[in-house]
Amino acid sequence: MSGRTRTMRWEDPAPASVALRAMSGLDYIQAVIDGDVPPAPMDVLLGIRLVAAADGQVTAAVTVGEAHTDPLGSIHGGLACSLLETAIASAVATTLPLGQGFTSIDLSTQFLRAARADTGEPTCAATVGHRGRRIVFASGVVTDSAGTAVAVGYGSHLVVPHATDRP
Repeated sequence: MSGRTRTMRWEDPAPASVALRAMSGLDYIQAVIDGDVPPAPMDVLLGIRLVAAADGQVTAAVTVGEAHTDPLGSIHGGLACSLLETAIASAVATTLPLGQGFTSIDLSTQFLRAARADTGEPTCAATVGHRGRRIVFASGVVTDSAGTAVAVGYGSHLVVPHATDRP
C-alpha cells in the first residue's frame, strides 16, 4: 500500500501571542490578514486563512485538498467546524479592546448539505450577534464557491483578561 505525504511549515506561535497582548482584537486580526502576524498553527495545518475583518465581522476561507475529504469525496465535516470556529472566534476577537481575551464556551454546527472537494473554496462569514460584558454570541455561515450554504454554526465566548493580566 502506497500513501501520499503532506508537509507543512508554520511559525512559532509565541511572537503572535505577544503581539495579541499589545493590540486590540481588530488590530490583531487585521495584522494576521495583512501577514504582519503569523496565523495560528492549526489554521496553517488545515489551510484556513482570514480574508476580511471589521468590527464584529470576519470572513475566512479554506483551500480544500484531497487530505480534507472523506471516502465519499465530500469535505470532512470537521473541516467545516474548524472553519466556523476560526471565523466565529475571530469575529469575537474584533470586538475586544486591548487587554481583553476570550475563551470559547461552545460551538454548535448544523450541516445543511454535503460540500464536495471539487466545488471550490468554502468560505465562512461570521458575525457577532450580541456582545455583553462577559459573554459574546456569534454565528457563521459556510458557503461553497457557488454561494450555496453548506453549514451554519453558533458559538458563545467568555470574555477574560489576557492570561498575563490575571492575578
